[in-house]
Amino acid sequence: MEVDSHRSSPSYYTILGVDQNSSASEIRNAYRKLAMQWHPDKWTKTPSLLEKAKSKFQQIQEAYSVLSDQGKRTLYDVGLYDPDDETNDEGFADFMQEMISLMNDVKKQILDLWVLQFLEPTRAPKIFSLWRIRIQMAIRMRVYSLSLSL
Repeated sequence: MEVDSHRSSPSYYTILGVDQNSSASEIRNAYRKLAMQWHPDKWTKTPSLLEKAKSKFQQIQEAYSVLSDQGKRTLYDVGLYDPDDETNDEGFADFMQEMISLMNDVKKQILDLWVLQFLEPTRAPKIFSLWRIRIQMAIRMRVYSLSLSL
């Protein structure tokens, strides 16, 4: 069971029974299924389980409220989401999303270059050097443009 790094409770993904790479529709479907299963109104005839159902339903609601909001989900995924913090800084979430996107792009390009090194070893050092400069410039430009927008 995956555990949230901030707390000793299960992660929001585990609560909803979805993978971290799940799409918004998969998260929504899992939420709907669990919300129907654990809704407190369904447990009124079984008072002994009513408190457990309420608690479980609240966990499901909290997990869905974070994972269905792209900004909160981004912060949660990188370990920066604080459920007790009422101030939701949309600008910071956007910045983090942009940085994650940039890192994913770089990761893909590094893999492409790694493959190129084995396919064309004589061209690889020159391409690596040019590519490193290109990445550094791209990062500087994005960070600069994001800092201007904040």
